[in-house]
Amino acid sequence: MYSKTSITVCLLTSSLFFSYSSMADTQLTFSDSTQAGTHSSTIQIRADKVRMGSSNSKIYTIYDSNKQTLYTINPEVKQYMATTLKSIKKNMRAAVAMQARLKDNLKKKSAEMPEEQRKVLEAKTAATERKKQAKPAKIETQAKNKTETVQGLTCKVFTILSDGKPIKETCIAKQGIDTEDMAQLQTLFDFMKSVAEATAKIRNLPAPDAGLLPNYQGGLVIKAQALPNGAKSELSKLSNDKLDAALFELPATYTLRTPRAAASKASPNTNNASVEKN
Repeated sequence: MYSKTSITVCLLTSSLFFSYSSMADTQLTFSDSTQAGTHSSTIQIRADKVRMGSSNSKIYTIYDSNKQTLYTINPEVKQYMATTLKSIKKNMRAAVAMQARLKDNLKKKSAEMPEEQRKVLEAKTAATERKKQAKPAKIETQAKNKTETVQGLTCKVFTILSDGKPIKETCIAKQGIDTEDMAQLQTLFDFMKSVAEATAKIRNLPAPDAGLLPNYQGGLVIKAQALPNGAKSELSKLSNDKLDAALFELPATYTLRTPRAAASKASPNTNNASVEKN
């Protein structure tokens, strides 16, 4: 005879199994064109994880919505970085404090600089301050009376304007992938939005306008282009084939790399920072 506890566990387990079974895995492949050339990028969604990669880089990312953590994996060095909103705030505060120290050091050293070099430094510092205080551009999204068909999906065209000037055109499909997968994709971009807003706040900069950040609440963006003739991305393949669970796990032999270690390797001696870097 089974106990009530074991029956409950069985019911919960089967419920979770059928819940996942009803969710179709999704792989979106995009053809991207920039001034540097063309490449493909992929977004893979399975259960509560989203993986993104590009053909022009071996580095890829995995977002775990349960842990609210974005992992950046580098196969070449067999290392990964883990990013959370808390870690971003901590690292940005440390970076801002370091920049303040560098700024103070340069200010002290500027008294010893030749007049011409000192003027260059002062001009750069003034330009940075003006940028911080500049009024953010007004971002608007306008729907156009136009639809397109991409990979069999019908999408509606929208234009994004900055202070009245068209800067980007997107085409959004209301349907295309599983509802749960779409929700997972949105959790990733909600996380990225929170990171961008937190970073801007700590750096005392205006928050990025929501119209310029990825957002899939209105549907699936299957085509986008910077105007007038900038970078372009278009859906080239949509698949619902089952994806290998291993694609969404951290390789067992890879080690965690902290942002501090990465920064130390990139800039081993901050005392030698040049005027151009500030």
